[in-house]
Amino acid sequence: MKVDIIQQKLQLKDAALGKFAKRYLEFVKTADKLTEAESEAMHKELLADLETIEFQAMKAEMNVHNRRRNHEWAAAECQQLRRTIDTTRAEISRLEAQLALEMKKRSNKMEYENYAKMILDFPAPEQSQEE
Repeated sequence: MKVDIIQQKLQLKDAALGKFAKRYLEFVKTADKLTEAESEAMHKELLADLETIEFQAMKAEMNVHNRRRNHEWAAAECQQLRRTIDTTRAEISRLEAQLALEMKKRSNKMEYENYAKMILDFPAPEQSQEE
């Protein structure tokens, strides 16, 4: 869609430049037949048209420059986001490993506490022999 719009704009600018060239050639051919006032008026019109065309060309150049700059900015932002994603993934992996270790430690501690409770619930071997 954007390509179609760009092509249409280029065709319009091509047509405007073509019309300007034709008017200029007509001016050159008929310059000696025109009165000074007609010649000056046509000359002013041609200069105005030329300024418009130059302005459009400058505008197009600025658009290209801005798009290129925006593309470069977007590419840099994309790279920064990818680095952030990679860093975050690495941090998640590290935290998953740390969580697994902490869960194992907690499990071992609970198991140890259960064994300790069982040991405390039963009398010592010396006490059971005395009874």
